[in-house]
Amino acid sequence: MPDSTNTNKLREIAERTAQEAEVEPTIDELAEEVVGGTDHEQNKFPTSNPKIGVLNLKKVPVERIQQAASVVKLPKPPTYTTRTISGRIQTHTMDEQAAMETPGGKELWVKYQNELGESQNDSFNILAKVAITLGVEYIPPDDGWEEEFKFYGIPLPDNIEQRKTLYLMNNVELMELVNLVTQIVEYSSTNEALVKKK
Repeated sequence: MPDSTNTNKLREIAERTAQEAEVEPTIDELAEEVVGGTDHEQNKFPTSNPKIGVLNLKKVPVERIQQAASVVKLPKPPTYTTRTISGRIQTHTMDEQAAMETPGGKELWVKYQNELGESQNDSFNILAKVAITLGVEYIPPDDGWEEEFKFYGIPLPDNIEQRKTLYLMNNVELMELVNLVTQIVEYSSTNEALVKKK
């Protein structure tokens, strides 16, 4: 499962793109657009798998990234109540320390962490599928991998782009996969403000 910090980072990047599109470009951004520096640096992703090598990246429509990032709703953390001196009851969002100090809080916190982990994993998988399907130029090798997948009972989609995504998500190291998706999201967001202004 991807690290929660990486998953949160991806969600933040996706959610931030709409806001950044409204910001006036800086001189440096304009210069980068003219010389193509940003595209040149970000449209390649080297993998450690010799069969895959370096992947060519394409920009994904920002709206697709935002939609993918918002499909899975993260669970809300549990709450606990305290009574003030005046007798009023206050509700607070639970954190790990409060969970240890609240009766029954430890069980609630463990349940919340498990649900959060599952949601983050689901969120990453959806975002990864969209990012790789639309943002990577790649043709899987004709080396029998499809027959191997069938043997293991892994269903193969009819769509060639979806097959590409299935292949890459199963043949790129997990941390590389996280970095690949991150780079596609950041690359797709690059100079979005400039595009909007044209």
